[in-house]
Amino acid sequence: MLKRASGVPGVIQLVDYLKQSDSFILVMERPKRAKDLFDHITESRCLENEVRWLFRQIVKMTIALHDAGIVHRDIKDKNILVDTESHDIRFIDFASGTFLPDGIYNDFEGEQKFVNSCVCGSRLIQSAVISVYGMCAYTATVQR
Repeated sequence: MLKRASGVPGVIQLVDYLKQSDSFILVMERPKRAKDLFDHITESRCLENEVRWLFRQIVKMTIALHDAGIVHRDIKDKNILVDTESHDIRFIDFASGTFLPDGIYNDFEGEQKFVNSCVCGSRLIQSAVISVYGMCAYTATVQR
């Protein structure tokens, strides 16, 4: 699944992997000028244009992942890296990820208290975008 996700622009790249008898060792790219979205938002004063650019990238990357048949299932500020110069983002941490089934997605991964009400009976993309938007907007406004 991570091999397929690595082909999506904006997703952290899988450089190599080693298969062990009971596990895998993943070798991932390491961006040079990056911090997670939470730190980026709390340490800098994001202007409206920058926030709009970040959200646009999150939505586009979520759609691209779904078009590739992949659901991240843990999109949050700590799993998004921001390039400190270009403000381009990358999704990381696909440990909860899975392949997107045909039809309505109804599998939940994570803590129940964080589930968005839109998960019930709708495509995950709607929930993912709404959840990330709400979480980032809250962090960006409350932390100022």
